[in-house]
Amino acid sequence: MALIIDGSNLLNASGVFTPAGHPHTLQWTRRALLDFLADHLSRKTRAATRVVFDAKQRPRAAATCCAGIAG
Repeated sequence: MALIIDGSNLLNASGVFTPAGHPHTLQWTRRALLDFLADHLSRKTRAATRVVFDAKQRPRAAATCCAGIAG
């Protein structure tokens, strides 16, 4: 089964964006999500998964840190 994940929406919904001014960038949070998925999905599922990031910047409401996600 193929998975298509909206990475921007998943990051926003999960609250793992870093706060404004934090040294971790949007690119860092995206990489952290990809690393997390790679660590938690089976090899077969990873091969059939596509993650799409369509946001150009973090949402204004993003205010929590990335604790708990390997990066």
